[in-house]
Amino acid sequence: MAALGALGATGGAVAGFALGRSWPLGPNWVTHDFDVDLGLASPYVISYEGPYEPEKQVDDDGVVITEYAGQRVYHPVNASWYLFPQLHSYEIDGSSSARLRPRHDPVPAARRREALPPRVRGRRGTGGRIPVVPVPLRAFPGGNGVPWYSGMAQGMMLSHMVRMHEVTGEGTWLETAHLIFNSFRHYRDQEAENSAPWFVSFHDEGDRRFTTFEEYPSSDPGQTSHVANGNIYAIWGVYDYLRATEDRYARTLLSRALATLQESFDSYRVAGQPSLYGMTPWSYTTWSNPDGYHRGVTTQLRRTAALSQSATFEEQADILEADIEAFDQHRAQEAQQAEDLQES
Repeated sequence: MAALGALGATGGAVAGFALGRSWPLGPNWVTHDFDVDLGLASPYVISYEGPYEPEKQVDDDGVVITEYAGQRVYHPVNASWYLFPQLHSYEIDGSSSARLRPRHDPVPAARRREALPPRVRGRRGTGGRIPVVPVPLRAFPGGNGVPWYSGMAQGMMLSHMVRMHEVTGEGTWLETAHLIFNSFRHYRDQEAENSAPWFVSFHDEGDRRFTTFEEYPSSDPGQTSHVANGNIYAIWGVYDYLRATEDRYARTLLSRALATLQESFDSYRVAGQPSLYGMTPWSYTTWSNPDGYHRGVTTQLRRTAALSQSATFEEQADILEADIEAFDQHRAQEAQQAEDLQES
């Protein structure tokens, strides 16, 4: 049986690094006055019928592991997709196969370097300590080497800690969420050769500054990707943290990220076709526009519309839905024409 939350409750969950410099000064932040609904459930609450007990490999501590390129690794995103339904299952009927009580107190593990196994040890600095969830494999072109730190993984684990607190009532989970949220305060320091791990990205257009949470941060500006779905998953993490804490900075950051996402729609939407995986030329040549991804982003936009109470996100989801319907129809017509030619 997997220990529910074990990825966040054992020493193997998080590494620490020193707080970066203060937020950069410059152009005006792009932000909107969203009337965020804090009374909703987490966007990660996943519906299911009956006990949720999928087959997953786990290590001796019950932490979910992933087979990748012949290696057994701790993959925070894969683990999250396993843990969120487990939590929902437990909430509804107590049927989760996972154990809710943590094996170890996660807070000292996040703060003490000696408590962390070598694979996830972070850097020691004079500032505060920030837990980051490493992805110990090379899964995309470019990037910052192995391990690397994904905004998507940070957001999902932030949500997971909030959800664990909500389900168990145990304060250690919320304390760990506080620590993980600190990673959202750090940004890429382009003036430093050895900047600490980061995933919060800014880009300026004229006198306006946009905020994106990078699923695939890269030290090479030419490999910036602005992946839409990974950014939204990280946004959901900030939303869940705001629900639990009503933290003032979380509200500010959420508004900036939501506004950037809303105004970036034309950067990934392709009329009559699946949307682009990322919003930059590099990401287009690397990943193009898979239709399965497009359908997922459409669902994400609808959930984001609900939490932000923004009709614009709902309208954007409608546009994407119409695009994929047109694409599917065109593809079906082409297939029929090919079949007719074969029969003639």
